[in-house]
Amino acid sequence: MRPSGPNSLPNATPWRSIAALWLAFAFINASQIVGGMRAVGMHHAWARLFLVVLASWIVWPLATPLILRLGRRFPPTNWHSPRVWAAHFAACLAVATLYCVWTAGLQFVLQPWGSDAQVTKFWQTAFYVFYGEFHIFLILYAAILAIDFTFESARRLALILQPMVENAIEHGIRKRAAGGQLRVGATRNNGRLTLSVYNDGPQLPEDWQQQSTGIGLANVRARLKSLYGDSCSLDIHNHDHGVEVLLAVPYKAAES
Repeated sequence: MRPSGPNSLPNATPWRSIAALWLAFAFINASQIVGGMRAVGMHHAWARLFLVVLASWIVWPLATPLILRLGRRFPPTNWHSPRVWAAHFAACLAVATLYCVWTAGLQFVLQPWGSDAQVTKFWQTAFYVFYGEFHIFLILYAAILAIDFTFESARRLALILQPMVENAIEHGIRKRAAGGQLRVGATRNNGRLTLSVYNDGPQLPEDWQQQSTGIGLANVRARLKSLYGDSCSLDIHNHDHGVEVLLAVPYKAAES
């Protein structure tokens, strides 16, 4: 099997989309706070308050790339490791502290609460923000890791499955004048997800693994090992009147 593309996975994280999502979140949050306060008859400097709330969220889109990198280095699936917990808690604490200091600075300079509630104590304001919103920071941090893990897992499988399908076409049904059948399937059993790609093209010769021009699995197996360690397997064999490739990786259902 000759996998297409480089051995390393490309970095396809859509940074512009991440920034746009955080901007939309910040805009909704600022609108909600200002609209809610005005609805109950409060009197503040609304334009400045909206700007402060909107600008305070800038810390999170800037921190997101670092959180994602840390998530790759300390995968959340290794939750049993104290190092993973310590690394992510320290990172969350650092982001939260930066957010609180930045927000306190904005309030100290722009005075969004008006003349009736002047912000005069910088560190006390930062502490109040931290105390009142740290639980939200934990939720946001965990959500970033969870969303990234979900998309990254699907992308990894797609990058492995793609060359399997391409090779089934190139070395299988393409060699048949009348075309052929390509079948892709997936099964889950005993904590393992098995992907299968079958084509009814020419079968493999008995000595295909020893042929220098044969279908080499070394690169694909090396990629799988780098992603899943020793808990994955890749097998290619003759099946019915064609060739089947089986890829098995660990599977863990999301806890409800």
